[in-house]
Amino acid sequence: MLYLIFLAGIGWLKWNEIQLYEQYQKLALGSVTFMSEDLSMKAAYLLWMAGCVLEVFYLKRPYYPGLGGFMLLVWFFAFFIRIRVMDTLKQAANAIQDNGHVPLNQGPYRFIRYPHHVCLILEIFCVPLLHSAWITAFLGTVIMGRLIWKNVVELEESGISAHAENPSSESLPRFIPRIRKFSMFS
Repeated sequence: MLYLIFLAGIGWLKWNEIQLYEQYQKLALGSVTFMSEDLSMKAAYLLWMAGCVLEVFYLKRPYYPGLGGFMLLVWFFAFFIRIRVMDTLKQAANAIQDNGHVPLNQGPYRFIRYPHHVCLILEIFCVPLLHSAWITAFLGTVIMGRLIWKNVVELEESGISAHAENPSSESLPRFIPRIRKFSMFS
């Protein structure tokens, strides 16, 4: 029962997140929106949520506290990063209104080009595994990953990505940050 309440809370958060993301994105990138308006993404997300419920209750997946606790921690990490992404987009939207176009290279965007997409993949993988729904975790991650990849490639080819006008962002990895060498003496 707690799992259903958690899923309902995630659905509510996602709905509000989509609204904010579209609003900030339109301000930050000028009427160009991506990912959140893609109908296939929304349909895949709804099917994923249904898969979480169906697999847990109809296939009677057990709850393992160790796995569930770890996946909850990973989900909180992804949620925190998404909040930082929203905050960064809000700041960029305000800076654009005040100063014209500003490159998006603050917050999580300093390390990777698409932090929101990474958080979505983490969520798609972790939430079903909170209650051992491994089929939904695997299929959801593969399907959503494919949709995200298609979306990112289209964005970059069309040149409307937030990073299209920022040449320094081309050296950033798309999804997985690089490990930087650290030296106290340099």
